[in-house]
Amino acid sequence: MAPSPDTDDDYIVTASNVTGMTSFSIRIQVNSPPPPPCNLAYPLNFVMVPADVALTPQVPTVGCGPVVNWQVTPLLPDGLMIDLTDGTISGIATTDGHDEVHLITASNSGGSTSFNLRIRIDPIFTYQTSPTTGSYSTSTGVGGVNLALTLVEDSGNPTYPTDISGFNLVISHDELSLTVASMGQSAVLQALNGGAGPTFWFQDTQGDEVVIGSIFSFTTLAVMQFDTEKEVVLIDYETIPAEFIGQTGAVPVDFIWVEDSPLTTTTNDLLVVTDSAQGIAPLTVDAEVLITASP
Repeated sequence: MAPSPDTDDDYIVTASNVTGMTSFSIRIQVNSPPPPPCNLAYPLNFVMVPADVALTPQVPTVGCGPVVNWQVTPLLPDGLMIDLTDGTISGIATTDGHDEVHLITASNSGGSTSFNLRIRIDPIFTYQTSPTTGSYSTSTGVGGVNLALTLVEDSGNPTYPTDISGFNLVISHDELSLTVASMGQSAVLQALNGGAGPTFWFQDTQGDEVVIGSIFSFTTLAVMQFDTEKEVVLIDYETIPAEFIGQTGAVPVDFIWVEDSPLTTTTNDLLVVTDSAQGIAPLTVDAEVLITASP
């Protein structure tokens, strides 16, 4: 019979034949497996950094039992590494264009715990909106909100400030509450090409989405830099009165960026294009705008 876990017993081992026998005393200690690690967590579940820029070390926390092994699946991008003593992920990635979810596993003989960490290696740009509010009449439900869509580049990019030659975007709204009244280029875009604006400009509404595409120039070196946050698109929305009549307080409405819209024929509906024709998918910050009541 096998010893029970966490026992410490003496055993007699005897060898014999017809002429006699011999014995040996042995002490066997059986230990229980250690408790498995638990609650593995990194500071963020999504990290993004350009190639050739040091990643801020991602130091995990883990509870319960001691960690003996660390494993990453799939492998980290070239230049990044995991410290096999404490699970810290750090380094300098060598190539842009990586975007994967990595399963980080900490284990010992008693079991394991895991964490999903998305790592993206690309220059960092961000689409967001300028702070704004709207208003509506409590008696008629008529009102509106003006929204400015903006673009800004992260100062940590190796080519900052980067020359940008075009972009496209899609942003959605609640079509039960709002309808698009008008849209157009921001003042800084209208100033391109001696005041003629971008050479190519496309705008449309499809369902609950506004679709915009622009190329600043096909022939001249018309580029912009977004070292500070700049407006690129201005959209005026009108309320749908039936949804607001009888309301008495502020009504929140959401504006959500759409990366892969089912209403368009493209797969990259959020894109910033550099003057070297590199297309970069920007980060996005969705907006909640309060439409306030007025008599």
